[in-house]
Amino acid sequence: MVSVAKGGANFLNNVLKSHTTHDHLNLASSTSVRAVLGKYHEANTEAETVYFSDFIIKINPQGRPQERLLLISNKAVYNLMPNDYKKCKRRVEISQIGSITASTKSDEFVIHIPDEYDYRLMSLRKREIIDDCLKTLWQAIKGSELPVEFSSKSSLKDYVVTKSQAKKNKKLRAKGQVVTKSSSGGTDAFGASRTRAGTTTWGGKPCTYGVEDFELMKVIGRGSFGKVMMVRKKNDKNGKVYAMKILRKAAIVERNQVEHTKAEREILEEADHPFLMKLHFAFQTSTKLYLVMDMITGGELFFHLKNDRRFKEPRARLYTAEIVLGIGYLHERSIIYRDLKPENILLDAEGHVKLTDFGLSKRFSKPGEKTETFCGTPEYLAPEVINGIPHDKAVDWWSVGILLYEMLVGLPPFYSENVNLMYELIQKADLRVPGFVSYNARDLITRLLRRDPGSRLGSGDDDCAPIKAHAFFETIDWKKLYNRDVKPDFVPKVRGANDTSNFDAEFTNERVIDSVEPTSRLATAKKADFGGFTFKQESSLSAVRE
Repeated sequence: MVSVAKGGANFLNNVLKSHTTHDHLNLASSTSVRAVLGKYHEANTEAETVYFSDFIIKINPQGRPQERLLLISNKAVYNLMPNDYKKCKRRVEISQIGSITASTKSDEFVIHIPDEYDYRLMSLRKREIIDDCLKTLWQAIKGSELPVEFSSKSSLKDYVVTKSQAKKNKKLRAKGQVVTKSSSGGTDAFGASRTRAGTTTWGGKPCTYGVEDFELMKVIGRGSFGKVMMVRKKNDKNGKVYAMKILRKAAIVERNQVEHTKAEREILEEADHPFLMKLHFAFQTSTKLYLVMDMITGGELFFHLKNDRRFKEPRARLYTAEIVLGIGYLHERSIIYRDLKPENILLDAEGHVKLTDFGLSKRFSKPGEKTETFCGTPEYLAPEVINGIPHDKAVDWWSVGILLYEMLVGLPPFYSENVNLMYELIQKADLRVPGFVSYNARDLITRLLRRDPGSRLGSGDDDCAPIKAHAFFETIDWKKLYNRDVKPDFVPKVRGANDTSNFDAEFTNERVIDSVEPTSRLATAKKADFGGFTFKQESSLSAVRE
C-alpha cells in the first residue's frame, strides 16, 4: 500500500484532475491496462489511475535499445510490452524511487531504485516524465522533492546499477560488507562507475544569478550577436571584475547558430588551460544569453598588432607557442577551434595569451570524423574549407601559420580587400615570405601553410608534437611555458583590474546599457531550445543567492 504524506492527499487529488493531458496513448480507457492496474489493487485503497503513457526506449544492460510502453499511474511506474499491454515486465512504486539522473546532451535518463535495480530509458518527453509526472507525484506521496541530478554525458551507462550488480550488492550486504554509492564520483563496491554531475537544474550546474546581480561598467567589445561588457558582481567584497558576453537569442536563431552557441557554452565550461578563457557563470532571459568569464585586461592581440604594425620574432614566438598549447589541448578533446585570429586572442595583465570566442568550435564524436561547414574569418580560412572539402583539425594549424606570418610581417600572406580574390589567392598563389623573416620562422610557416592538409605540419595523429619540436621553438621550455614561468618580453600597461585602456575606444565610449530586445523578436527567440545553458563554476563564489 502506498503511503501518502500528511497533507499530500488533497494535493495529489488536485494534480490528478489534469492527468489525462499526459496520457498520450489514451490508455485510461484500455481494458488491458485497467486489468493490469486492477491486479495490484488492494482492498480498501484508492484505485490506480493512468497519469502518463507513451512509447519509450529502454536500454538493457548490454546497451541494446528495446521498445517499451511506459505507464505511470498515481502510485507506480509500469514497464509494459508495446504489443501486448497485459504483459507487465516490471512495476515500481513511486515511493521506491530514490533519485533520477538525466543527461543534458541526450534523451537518456535513469530512474534509480535503491532497493532493486535501475531503469535506463530514452524519451523525447524526458522533461515531461521527470518534471511534470515523477517529481509531482513523488512530492505528493512523500512530501519532499525528488532528487534529480544531471550529467553532461550523452550516455548514462556508467550511472546504472543493473540487475546482476544489484544481486552482488545484496550478497555483500548479507556478508556484512559496506556498499557505497557515491554521487560525487568513484566506484561502488561491485565495480560500477558512479560519476555524477551533482546538479539541480536542467542546464548544467545551478546558477541563481542573473544580469541584475552584476554592475555593468564598460563596453569592451561587440560582435554580430551582441556585445561584451566589463562587469562587477554586486555586493562582492573583493570587487572582482568579469567580462560578460551578451548574446541576442533572436539573432542566433535567425543565423542558425543555436548549436554553435550551445557548443561554445559547453567548451567554456570544461576548458581548464592556462591559455584558454574560463567560464564562471551562464544564465539567460527570454531574449538573451549571458556568459560571464575572466576579465582579461591586456586587450586584444589585434589592438597591439595594429599599434605596433608587426612584432619582433621572440614576441611572436611566445604568443605562437602558447596558442599551440591551447589548440593542442582542444584537439586532445576532439574539438577544432576554427576561428583563430588576432581579435580572438587576448593578453592578460602579465602578457600571456588567452584564446576566447568558441562560437565556431566543433566537437567530433568519433575518430576520423570530418566536417564540411564553411565558417571562419576569410583571411584565415584553409584551402579545404574554401573548396568545400571535408576537413578536420588541420585547419587550425593552417590558421596558426597565417597568424605567425601576420605577427611577423604585418598582414596575412594572401590578403586582399576583394574577398573573392583573396579566396583565389589562398588556393593558388605562391607563398612569399619577406627576407627579414628568419629561416626557421619561414620554414615553420611554409610547413603550416601546405595546401594539402595531409602533408601539413600537425595533421598527423601526434597533432602538435612535431610543431613543438620545430627548430623555431628550440628556445622554448614547454613545461615552464605551460606553468606560466616564462616571462613575456611585452607586458601590457594595465593600471588596475578595472582598466580598459587596452581596448578600442570605439567600444569603451559606448553607452553602458543592456538594451531591451523588441517584443516583435520574442517569437524568434522562443524558436530554439537553449536548455543546458545555465552554469555556475563551483569556485566562483562561496555562497549562492537564495
